[in-house]
Amino acid sequence: MLKVECTKCNEWVHLPFQTEVKETRCPSCSEMIQVKDIYVSSGSFLIARDILSKNIFKYKRLLIEAENEVSEIRKKAGAGKPYEISSRTLSSFVSNLKELLDGCRNNARYELKSADVKYAVSGVSNLSQANVVNISLSGICIDAGRRADMGKLWKELTVHFREPGTVGHFQLNGKVMWINGSLIGVKFDKVDHQDQKMLKDYILEKTT
Repeated sequence: MLKVECTKCNEWVHLPFQTEVKETRCPSCSEMIQVKDIYVSSGSFLIARDILSKNIFKYKRLLIEAENEVSEIRKKAGAGKPYEISSRTLSSFVSNLKELLDGCRNNARYELKSADVKYAVSGVSNLSQANVVNISLSGICIDAGRRADMGKLWKELTVHFREPGTVGHFQLNGKVMWINGSLIGVKFDKVDHQDQKMLKDYILEKTT
């Protein structure tokens, strides 16, 4: 999550699409504030975006080491409470670190806590339902459950946002870039200005 501090009331203001915003209004005091000194936050962590970007290679290396450590600890599942607590804590740290690093992207990904979409694989007329894991203006990661085995690398896929036939429904075509268990990563094709606006509105609706 990206934030700036209000210069008037010192409250934190969220920035869903920071790269296109020069100023924003503080929801607490209604003051218009300039968007500068952006911070990236995740859990209890808060780091200046510029500082994080300058040292991103260090944090990426830390992420790899932390993920390896979690993997090693999980191999010892059942070895006792210390391993269970350590596994949960390190997994939480890895999740927070990934979110911090995502905040350095020009096209950040956003985790949606309770959102689902309908999708159709090319050549299949029926729509299937999947949970949204994270989303950006260029792609989406969905949890398709057991239906993930329908996907193949580079296969075309259409994602329907909101229920087809309802107000606000729109759809985007994309290609399956990767599959990991039940997760499918999709890169959108040719997102025009209108598509981008609807996608932004959708993300704002689901993250506020």
